[in-house]
Amino acid sequence: MISAHRRGLGTPGVVAKDDGGCAEERRARKTIDEGVRDLVHQFREFLIALWLSPGRQGLALLTTGTVLVVCATAAAQVRLNAWNRPFYEAISARNFVAFLYQLLVFAAIAGGLLVNVTQAWLREMIKLRSREWLTRELFAE
Repeated sequence: MISAHRRGLGTPGVVAKDDGGCAEERRARKTIDEGVRDLVHQFREFLIALWLSPGRQGLALLTTGTVLVVCATAAAQVRLNAWNRPFYEAISARNFVAFLYQLLVFAAIAGGLLVNVTQAWLREMIKLRSREWLTRELFAE
């Protein structure tokens, strides 16, 4: 038993019963657990339907391409961060040749970051192929 006054609730001297947890919290946890269970079940059913589908190879290739593009973008971002120091060192040293070289390096890195356009295209193609596959599956039933 915990004193209600000590917890900052109610009147001094009145003792409140501590039930060890709130019923609302238990219901919320139960609802969340059921939601997660339903989500896992639906995702499993989706994967089974996708595995049995003739369009799975195209979606797998698009998904793999997207993952590779994301990795390439991350690598280019890391390279861009590493490029900052030599660029500013060339400026502070007033070395025009080094500065021009760093501008060329920047152009190469920026060109590499244009792969984000490919990422957007792959994402849209995944959406399109998924919708096409889902529509065919629904009409086939």
